[in-house]
Amino acid sequence: MADNNSKTDKLQKAKELENEATALFHKNEYEKAFNAFDTAAYFYKDMEMHDKASACFSGAAHAWQIKSGENHFYNTSSRYFEAAEEAIKYHDYQWAKFLYKEAARFYQKEDISQSYSYCFYMTKICDMKHAWLIAIRSKKLKNIPGKGFTFTYKKSITSFFSWLGYFLNYLTWGFGEKPYRAFLSALFVIFFSSFVFYFSEQLVYQGSVVIPSYFDSLYFSVITFSTLGYGDYQPIGKIRLIAMVEALSGLFLVPLFLVALTRKYLRS
Repeated sequence: MADNNSKTDKLQKAKELENEATALFHKNEYEKAFNAFDTAAYFYKDMEMHDKASACFSGAAHAWQIKSGENHFYNTSSRYFEAAEEAIKYHDYQWAKFLYKEAARFYQKEDISQSYSYCFYMTKICDMKHAWLIAIRSKKLKNIPGKGFTFTYKKSITSFFSWLGYFLNYLTWGFGEKPYRAFLSALFVIFFSSFVFYFSEQLVYQGSVVIPSYFDSLYFSVITFSTLGYGDYQPIGKIRLIAMVEALSGLFLVPLFLVALTRKYLRS
């Protein structure tokens, strides 16, 4: 009973602070509006009312943005970030994407590259999750406050392929923000292919079919992946398909790794 009363009191206080913040904002008292929105947001967050918390954090960010002019954007970026984190909890990924974009924009103004990178990464995660929910016709989308979704089979199929593209992007290089994933993907392709070559016993060396050692198989896998192709070993039979796929993977993954690495460290 006491817990229920406490929650009711918190909710009442949060609503009062939200109304007060809105009134202060319209009076151009932006710093006071920021403080009231911010406090209300934390009350809502504590009660797991994520939609209300997101709205109040967003209001706080906007108030501080106007108040600060062209300087000192940390409170703006951090509150947009908090708003985005709350929006994700109630599956409004489109709103969360917008908030992460705003957070990234102001983190960039503050020259906080790591936070900017994370927020950019999360915008793509939001796209991926939103596409998946449409693809599986999830009821979670219908439960987003103030929004309704109409599903069609065409939209679901299109969204599935969009999700697949996002997922492969996420897996191979983290949308350009995770160069180590491209490196790990390359290692996986090389070692997986080397085992295939080793157990297939279908390599030709100097005109004769040989049973390669594992080192020879690994060597052939590396030069195939890197497309050097010295010509001393050659695949025959069905493993030629594996060699072709590995070579194409190398052409794809090496540039991804270099681009992601360059982006990350030039930004920092």
